Formats: sequence, structure tokens, C-alpha cells
Amino acid sequence: MLAPERKGFEMSRIAMCAAAAALAALCAASATAGTASRTARRTVAPPKSYTDETGDSGAASDVQTVAVTNDETGQYSMDIGFGAQIISNAVIIIYLDTDQNPSSGSTNDAGADYAVEVDQASNMFFFGKWDGTQYSDAPSDTTVSVRLAGNPTGTHLIVSFNRSEVGNGNGFNFWLLSTDGTVDPGHFDDAPSGSGTYSYTLQTAAPLQLSLLASTQGKAKAGGTWSVLLIAKRSDTGATLGPEGTIACKATGGGKALQVVQKHWVSASGGVHVAVCTFHVGKKLKGKALHATVTVSYQGLAVTHKYTTHAK
Repeated sequence: MLAPERKGFEMSRIAMCAAAAALAALCAASATAGTASRTARRTVAPPKSYTDETGDSGAASDVQTVAVTNDETGQYSMDIGFGAQIISNAVIIIYLDTDQNPSSGSTNDAGADYAVEVDQASNMFFFGKWDGTQYSDAPSDTTVSVRLAGNPTGTHLIVSFNRSEVGNGNGFNFWLLSTDGTVDPGHFDDAPSGSGTYSYTLQTAAPLQLSLLASTQGKAKAGGTWSVLLIAKRSDTGATLGPEGTIACKATGGGKALQVVQKHWVSASGGVHVAVCTFHVGKKLKGKALHATVTVSYQGLAVTHKYTTHAK
């Protein structure tokens, strides 16, 4: 539909519980130790979400949601959600009014200065800049990427580009057109529906930090096990760290290392994720002091907490 030097795009897949009393105690507990953290490798601002009318696409793929965010380098990421897997002959265009002036750029396209066209049939995309007459190949597209995502794969389309590729502004207005190769009635979906546009403002992406939210431990029984639990909080989303992070467990008793029986993430009520480490406690350790350390890590950051008890 747009003029075209096209580039290929990637098809990718984004594809012993602790006792309830212990989890409840953990959620209610307050943090008692500091955190150890290092600079994160990438910081992403919270996504801004947009919705579109559903069931109005006819034979085309139905755009239902869009989420946009950016990182500290100005790399934008746009996650477009569809009602079902994108059809095999879909052509999807994202129009970007990067100077946020509908009177400039392509006035027939709500002032778009740039456009990204995705051709599902050929697995190719085109990144164009409005030259006053048409969309010509943009001067640079080194940061532009397109990939399919979702579960099942193809229910989401991820489009990413840097602000340096689109005029270095502080945001943009945008709208989307999803078609089955034509723009005849019953063969397209525009989002938002009608003549409007969405608007996104560049966000300050504060450095990601992890902090200790809560910690607790179960009773240690000689000849049995000892479980220690930790909840860490992410500063970027406000959520608790979960399976995207890693857990490291170690413990000693009587001067010797304790065997790690299990380390895993447990999902508690309210979407809270809990890191759990369980150790074997030998019978001979009855009355002995036990010491454990749990570290959870994510993107180069870490939170560590230490625990002490006596085997019963």
C-alpha cells in the first residue's frame, strides 16, 4: 500500500508450595534488611494503554488494544493486540504524526510524518517518511523492528523504533489501519475508530531498582526441612519480582552447608510473587543455629536477605 523498500520481520514466541500461613505472614511482614543493587542494563517506562472498538474490522484483523512505552534511550515499543491471530494476508499500517501537527505531514493521514507498513503475507515491513507527495524510504531505519508475539503467536504485533529515527520529538500522535489488502468497506479496521488519533508523550524512564518488600521463615525441624521466603518489589512496574528473576539459596548449620531441597517462585493472592528456598535439616542439628541467605536477581540488580534460627 505504501511505497516500498521492505525488510523482513521476526516471527517469535513470547511463549512444594509454602504453607498458607507462612505466605500470609510474609505478606504482612515488614522488611528488616537492606538491598544490594547495581545499575540496570535497560530501563523501561510504564506502558500507556489505549483501546479500540471491537468487532468492527469485517474481514480484516481486529485491533483491540495498543500499549506504548519507551526506555531511557528513547526507544519506543508499541504492542498492538488483536482479537485473534493476524490473518495471513493482513496489511497493517501505523501512522506517526511525530511533530504532533495535523496540518503538516500527510494531511490525508491525520498529519502523519512517518509510517510503518507490515505485510503479513511476505513477512516484510516498510518504514517510510512523508516527502510531501508520498512515503519514501526513511533516511535511517537501524532501530526499527517488527515481530509477532502473543499467545498464541500472532495475536500481538510489536513495533519498535527510536525517537532519533522520527525527528527526535517528545512524543507523537498515531493511528493504525488494519486491512486484508484492500480498504473497501468491511475489509479494514482503523484505530481509533473514526477520524481521531491517539497521543503518546515520551516518558522519563527512571532507573530500575529492586527493594526488599517482606521476608519471613518457617520453623526448622531437625530431620525435616526449613523454608525461608522473600518478596522483592520492582520500581518500574510497582509489582513484585517473579519468575522473570532468578533465586539463589544457601544455608549452613553446625558449620556445614545445608542441602537445597527446592528453590522456586510461589504465586500468592493479589498477584504477589514469593521466592522460596527450602533446605534439608539433619537430625544431628537439633538445637543448632542455622543461617541462610537468599538472593533474588533481575537485569543485573539483586536483593539479598539473611535468616537465622535454631533447629527444633
